[in-house]
Amino acid sequence: MAAGDSAQIEWQTWGAPAFERARREGKMVLVDVGIEGCTACRWMFEDTYQDSEVVRRVNERFVPIAVDANVRPDLGDRYARWGWPATIVLSPDGAQVFAVRGNKRPRNFIPILDELIDRQRRGALEEDARVPIAEPVAEGAMAEACAEVTSRVSGLADVAHGGWSSGVKLVSLAPVEHAFLRAHLWDDRDQREQALRTLRGWTRLIDPVWGGIFVASRRPDWTGIIPEKRTVHQAAALYGFAEAYLVTGDDSWLGHAEAIHRYASGFMQHADGTWYATQEDAAPGLPRGMDASGYYALP
Repeated sequence: MAAGDSAQIEWQTWGAPAFERARREGKMVLVDVGIEGCTACRWMFEDTYQDSEVVRRVNERFVPIAVDANVRPDLGDRYARWGWPATIVLSPDGAQVFAVRGNKRPRNFIPILDELIDRQRRGALEEDARVPIAEPVAEGAMAEACAEVTSRVSGLADVAHGGWSSGVKLVSLAPVEHAFLRAHLWDDRDQREQALRTLRGWTRLIDPVWGGIFVASRRPDWTGIIPEKRTVHQAAALYGFAEAYLVTGDDSWLGHAEAIHRYASGFMQHADGTWYATQEDAAPGLPRGMDASGYYALP
């Protein structure tokens, strides 16, 4: 932002007044969906949404809405495939016309805004084919639908490193639970080993100093940590490691669970018994020029 330019984006909350204003003024709706503690979300707000050219375009041609996905989990679920942050653009009548995932620097974001503005000017805004719409399963077809989903999950499994992705690896409990359930119901040893292989990968994301588990790794072998911590992932790790101990009887899983509990109770629990949701990656007091990844890479 240019020196002396104090213009700011006029963020609205998700609700009828914002959408009524968009229809009344003929403006598109720009929705930023993120969560506290998300590094990319913070970059978007501290850099992109402070740029004077971005601010001008957004305030003139859009009704901007900021959504915290933890506060509005319904919207978080709706737009999770593009998070975080998820940038969603709706037409004045509420139809989704654009969506993009992740932080965008001003040099990348301004052309996106300009293209949307031009499309609206030409009357060429079209509904996004990727709009998340839940379709009911046809009557009598539930078994077939379950089999199809199960096959898709199995096809995503990384049997070399664990997890269900060939790229970024997330701490995600649902597929681990699913694998353990299949192992239990049908004595499926491959599913049991896939769950344990994944949880062994999770142990590489545990902070060796303060405990707790990071949200993800940038590489499929669970290296290249993304140094953010979220309480929902601590809960997932506690459950997953407990399940591994129940299945194997191996005491090492209790040690991993203790590392999670030590961090969660020592750093994330408030005196009143409630829990903080997230911890940002950038610790205060780091030397100039050192980011969180550099800090955690120190020997």
